[in-house]
Amino acid sequence: MATAKTRALKRPGPKVAARALPADVKKTLEGLGVPIKPWDPKRIEAVLRGHLTLGELAGVSKQQQFEMAATGVKFLKDGLVDKAVQVFLGLEALDPYDAYVQVCLGSVAMEKELFEVAEQRFSRALTLNPFSVPALAYRGEVRLRVGKVKEGREDLEAALKADPAGKQPPTPRARALLEAQSAADKKPKVQARR
Repeated sequence: MATAKTRALKRPGPKVAARALPADVKKTLEGLGVPIKPWDPKRIEAVLRGHLTLGELAGVSKQQQFEMAATGVKFLKDGLVDKAVQVFLGLEALDPYDAYVQVCLGSVAMEKELFEVAEQRFSRALTLNPFSVPALAYRGEVRLRVGKVKEGREDLEAALKADPAGKQPPTPRARALLEAQSAADKKPKVQARR
């Protein structure tokens, strides 16, 4: 009788390179129905040199990656943070040059209050796509939360400048944070008496 584990193993999965597989592993994979396809060594070298992504090598389309990301976002919204992390780390392995995935990983880090990691992820996203409004807005928020007020304000202002109509979901929050920060800056500072 097939268990959930064996059914999961029999699902069509990634293609596995035929070279360098021990005979017993190859036989096991074939028995499970995993397609074995030899990969061109030049394409593998292209992945290692950063000219081709693992997703491109494995034949995982950007549309498929987008659908996986949507699943990760749903997990995150449902509070299933660890499952979201698994999805986003898998997507990062498939395409380390995807700014959206970096924003998602930054959002997870922010949710876990790992602000240094979140700032690094959002900064990486901005290296990949300097026009990413979500990366600017979220990095600005993180920077405010850790006391980097000047840098946080600059990021939030850049997000608002890039999306003045507020069409992207993080923009209204960026505007509210900037207004709250401005109000806090205007409050008179009370000095402690000695």
